[in-house]
Amino acid sequence: MKLRIRNLGPIHDADLELGDITIIFGPPNTGKTYTLKALYASTLMLDDIAREFELQRILDETVKDFPSIADITQVFGILTIIYNSGSKLDNNKADLLREGLRNFIGIDELDWNVDEDIISVTLRSRKSINLGEILKTRANSLWGILPLSRGTEVMLGDFPSISEIVSLVTRSMGQLQPFRKSFEDESQDIHLTLSISFESKTDGVIDVISEIIMSCGKSSPLLDDIEKILKNIEKTKIKKLIERLQTIEDIYN
Repeated sequence: MKLRIRNLGPIHDADLELGDITIIFGPPNTGKTYTLKALYASTLMLDDIAREFELQRILDETVKDFPSIADITQVFGILTIIYNSGSKLDNNKADLLREGLRNFIGIDELDWNVDEDIISVTLRSRKSINLGEILKTRANSLWGILPLSRGTEVMLGDFPSISEIVSLVTRSMGQLQPFRKSFEDESQDIHLTLSISFESKTDGVIDVISEIIMSCGKSSPLLDDIEKILKNIEKTKIKKLIERLQTIEDIYN
C-alpha cells in the first residue's frame, strides 16, 4: 500500500511503500512524526471506537442547540401569568402567542394544554445531519490531527471512500438507542420527560428529534416562584419577547 504526502510540515513530496512491517528512520525534523500522524489520520475511521467517538461528537454538536429546561420553564412562566390573571386565550391569540414563543426560542413545535388542575407544555425540534458533508469536511482537514498548510495532500492507497465511511458511520447510528428520561418532584408537583430519537432519511442523512414535555400542577410552588421572577424582569429575553408581542395584557385582552 502506498502513502502519498505533499506539503506537510517538513515533508514537501514523499511516496512511501507500506508493507507488513515498515521502519521509518532519519535525522530530527525530517517528518517522521508527521508521517505517522498522516498514516493515523488516514486510517482513523477504520476503527470502530473512533467512528463511535466521531458520531457522538457530531450528535453532541447537534443537540446543544436544542430546547432546554430553561426554555420550557420560561414558557411556563408566561402561561402562568396569563392564566392566573383569570383570562383565557381564544384560538387566534393562542396561535399568536404560540408562534411568537416558537420563533423566539427557535424550535419547530411548541404546544400546551391547560385543564382544571394541570398545565402541560411540549417543545419539539428536529434537525437533519448530513453525515456525508460533515465527514467529508473533517476528512479534508485530516480530523484535526495535523497542522495543514496550503497544498497539503495525504492519500492512502485503497482507503475507503467518503461514501463507504458514511455507510460505516450510518450503521453505527442505526445501533443508537433512543434516549428517554423522566423526572418527577412530588413536592413541586412537576413531571418532566426528555427524549432524543433518530430517523434515517436518505443515505448519510439522519434526523435527530428532541422533545421536552413538562407538566405542572397549577398549585405548584414553582409556578408562583416563576411568576414572581418574570413580573420583576426588566432586561431579559422574556421581557423583550413580551414587548414584541405588545405585552401580555394585549394578548389576552
